[in-house]
Amino acid sequence: MLYALVLAIGRDPLPGAADRFAAPKFEQPTRPERLDPIAGIETSNVSPIDDQIRDRVTVPIRVLNVPTLRSDSSAGVATFHTLTGGEFRWLPLSEAMRGEPNSLLVTTDAQLGTRLTVTLASKREHARHGYLAKQILDITSENGRATEQVTLQGLVHDVRFNLPTNVERAGPMRLQRVDDRQWLQMSHDSSGLTLRRGKITSLKLGAGTYELQDPLLPERSQQFTVPETTTVEVSSALAPARDDRP
Repeated sequence: MLYALVLAIGRDPLPGAADRFAAPKFEQPTRPERLDPIAGIETSNVSPIDDQIRDRVTVPIRVLNVPTLRSDSSAGVATFHTLTGGEFRWLPLSEAMRGEPNSLLVTTDAQLGTRLTVTLASKREHARHGYLAKQILDITSENGRATEQVTLQGLVHDVRFNLPTNVERAGPMRLQRVDDRQWLQMSHDSSGLTLRRGKITSLKLGAGTYELQDPLLPERSQQFTVPETTTVEVSSALAPARDDRP
C-alpha cells in the first residue's frame, strides 16, 4: 500500500488539474459609451468635474509680522468653505516660503464663485474657532489663474488679566470676540477663564475687540481691545468679593 502511494505521488497531475486551480484570466471591462443625445436638450462634451478643475484658481496668502510665531512649529494657515466648512486645508508655517522681512508666503487653491475663510492659528485644532487672525473672501479672479493676495496679521499679543482688589478668585468667565461669537478661547481651561490670587493668568491673542462675560449672567460683561489693551483689570461686576455675592 505504501508502495502504491509513493507511485501516486510521483505521477503527473491528473489531466486538467492545472487549469482547474489556475487563476482566472483577467479581462478588461467594457469601456463606457456615451448615450445618444436626447432631442431638445443641449449637451456638452465637457463633464462637470472637468469644469470644476478648470475653474480652480490659486490663492496666495501672506502672513505679516511672524517673529512671535516663528518659534511655534505647530502654527499655520487654514482655508475652508465659509458656508459648508468643507475642503479644509492646513498649511504649516514651518513649510512656508520667506517673503519680505518678517513675512511668510503660502498658497492654496479654491473654486471660483465660492466664499473662502482663511485663518491663522497656533494649532491645527484651533483653526476654525480659536484662530489668531481671520479673513473671508469671495473667490474671484480677473486673469482666471489667481486671486488677489490675502494678507493676515501674524503679530500676537500677551494679554494679562488681573483680579480686583480684595478678590481672591473669579470665574470661570467666557471670553469671546465681539465680531465673531463663534470664536472660542482654546488655550486655557475648557470651562472658561478662571483667575486666582497669586497666579498670573495671560493669553496670547490676535488683534481685535474681545468681551469677558459671566456665562450665567451675560449682561455682566467687560470689553477690551487688543493691542490697545494688554493688561485687563477685571471689573468687580465679574469678580465681586465673597461678601458681595447674592
